Amino acid sequence: MRSLGLWTAIGVIALAGCAGSFVNTQYDRNTDFSRLKTYRWAVNEITPDPGFNMCVQNAVDEKLAAKGYQKKPSNGADFLIGAAAKIEPKMRTYRIDMGPRTDLYGDRARGSNYAAREWGHEWCYINTVHKVGTLALYVIDPATKKVLWEGAAEDIVDDDLPPEQRQQKAGQFIADILSKFPPK
Repeated sequence: MRSLGLWTAIGVIALAGCAGSFVNTQYDRNTDFSRLKTYRWAVNEITPDPGFNMCVQNAVDEKLAAKGYQKKPSNGADFLIGAAAKIEPKMRTYRIDMGPRTDLYGDRARGSNYAAREWGHEWCYINTVHKVGTLALYVIDPATKKVLWEGAAEDIVDDDLPPEQRQQKAGQFIADILSKFPPK
């Protein structure tokens, strides 16, 4: 049951609306990425959940193949690909416009924690805790074991998606990360 919970939590890294996920990359500026043509996986276990691992690996393999990279099952690859995933709670603060100010005395009647007043409007601040999933992909030099490129994305996890949509969202999440590889 634990692996199903982890699959549900990590595999459902859902994109809120069509806004896309937040992606961050960094790379070794001295690397000639044009020489990289073949790859193999550095390790097979990304998380303790084999279903999620297979989903990530299949999506990464598909996206790299679409970019012209060939997967090699054994030694001799130009680069290794690695991945890591985690879920953690994060607090987000939302600011809600409560409309025009209606009283002349500010916050005295309701107490100072009710809302902030700014430019004639009343603002309410709401803190919520979300599960945020982070997925990182690494391109590693097989000879030196040095990370040549890394990309990570994070977004709010949606536990209520059916399995088909989970795989679609995970695939889009990976596509967002790999859209920045190789660096231009």
